[in-house]
Amino acid sequence: MTESEQYDFIIYAFSDVHFCGHPPKGDFTDYSKDINKSIKKYIKNDKDKCTRKYVVIPGDLTRDNQDDDDTAYLSVWKNKDSNGFVVCEGFGNHDVYIEYDVSHAKYLGRYEFIANAQADYRRKALKDNEYIALSVNQSVDLADPQYKDAYYRWSHVVGGVRFHFIMLNLGMGDDDRNIKYYNAGRHFFYKSKRFLQNSLNAIGKHEPIIIFQHYGFEHSGGEYDWWPQRDQNSFLKVISGYNIIAMVYGHSHCFDAQSSGESDDVGYTKRRFFCVGSANSEYETEDPDKWAILKIKVAAAKDAQGGAIVTYEKISGAVGKEDSAESEFIEDPTEIFTPLYAHYVRHQTLKPGGSCVFDFDFDISDETYITGIKDFYLSFGSTDHHVKKLGVKLKSELIGERSVKISTSATLADDSGHKLVQAQSYITVVVVAYPKDKLKEAETETISAIQAFNFEFKGDDHHLKEYGVDFKDGKWSGYMSDNSGHKANKSVVGKSIQLPKALKLTLIQGKAPLSAPNTAVKEYAFLLNAFKIAQSNDDSHVCYTGIVSNVSSDGVSSIYFLEDDSKNHANASCFVSGYYIINSTP
Repeated sequence: MTESEQYDFIIYAFSDVHFCGHPPKGDFTDYSKDINKSIKKYIKNDKDKCTRKYVVIPGDLTRDNQDDDDTAYLSVWKNKDSNGFVVCEGFGNHDVYIEYDVSHAKYLGRYEFIANAQADYRRKALKDNEYIALSVNQSVDLADPQYKDAYYRWSHVVGGVRFHFIMLNLGMGDDDRNIKYYNAGRHFFYKSKRFLQNSLNAIGKHEPIIIFQHYGFEHSGGEYDWWPQRDQNSFLKVISGYNIIAMVYGHSHCFDAQSSGESDDVGYTKRRFFCVGSANSEYETEDPDKWAILKIKVAAAKDAQGGAIVTYEKISGAVGKEDSAESEFIEDPTEIFTPLYAHYVRHQTLKPGGSCVFDFDFDISDETYITGIKDFYLSFGSTDHHVKKLGVKLKSELIGERSVKISTSATLADDSGHKLVQAQSYITVVVVAYPKDKLKEAETETISAIQAFNFEFKGDDHHLKEYGVDFKDGKWSGYMSDNSGHKANKSVVGKSIQLPKALKLTLIQGKAPLSAPNTAVKEYAFLLNAFKIAQSNDDSHVCYTGIVSNVSSDGVSSIYFLEDDSKNHANASCFVSGYYIINSTP
């Protein structure tokens, strides 16, 4: 890298700092303060030009999980000073129990020190140019506030590529067990697999990801079996097919870098596993003042297509001798290119009441994005009912300048208080966005989408005949009626925006089925702006209702549901109308 070049961000990763704020116990001598101060000084004085530095410490921040250990840790790595870098830490086994009294282990212990005290800091430190997914974190839902933000992720955009970072703390567990093992701390895999799976689903198959956790692959099958083999196998299965450019862990008190040892080429990069050992790893050796960290440097690629260059290095040094730090390249710099897949459009299927966040690699505004419904399916479960209320609602908001959060809700209720079964219902949401600097393009075309509809009958005992939404002259109207001609109260909300023709998005408007033009379609979506669902039976109850739309590079086709226990079906008058959005040029 020449003098004029600059890294977009650098990650310094090390683990097991083992701060001990009280007198030494047993054969442990506390070198942690000196070693960690030396590492901190190196990071602050690092001469690499960089716009953002991250320090990631995946666990064992303390030695015995006591208050004075917390104080010792904060004395060096406290996150409220002006270090010029962001600290993103997780917790390890030493942070969730008292090591020297395993039989009376203080489970969870001082975990709230990490989870609560650091969460607000991370949120504030990252909000300006990254999005940290704490606001939609569904990893742990126990009532105890100390579980807040147990797992978290954040992202950073470089050269058109969004890098994602996931902190799993102890590691990924294969189920939701919350068992207190003899080896305290392993129980806190609780819902980590769910969080990892949800995060990977939200990120997608193409964007590069770095995963951090405390336990790794080396120490399995021994006396303590820290990370069970079944969890290791499940982890490899969960991440298969995703663009994992690194998995970083500690616990082992040694530095090692290796390929996964399997056929793991996901098409963009080769997965690597890094044990970053300990910033206090040499305390049992004759050279206690040695330290080593993993340094990951990322810079935008020079290629006009975009992308990034990633470099992995081992940095080793000695306490008080920062100028003697040595760099060892772990592999040649790796080019990471993310295909411009789903550049302008995103879609995801959610349970009613669910939410998701869509990230873009350009700045957007309220005028340059639109959200809408692709399809929906609402069910009472196994029995049918009269319908009193029926509706779907989307709520969207900008998070920062590059992310859109969509929250959903749905209603299906009868006059006896029966409601939809969430587990058997879903809504597929869509967002189309474009850069706000293209807002004032001269040539545009209008695109419109339903945001919400809600219908409610007055009185009791209605046999639903039909319901739907009409769109005419830029305005929406709704209707719902029973077989006796009773009309429901109704409300419909929609949104329209102008899409610049310079984006080269093709809009095919009309009723499904819709066919794609004879071209190679790279991205596609369907936005609903009108529909009708009707049934011919006069004595209709409802078990489930909705629209299921198959949207692909070949076009759009839809199936309609308004069914009861007697297998009466929706009739031939049903339709959906909307915008099939395709892009053949990303």
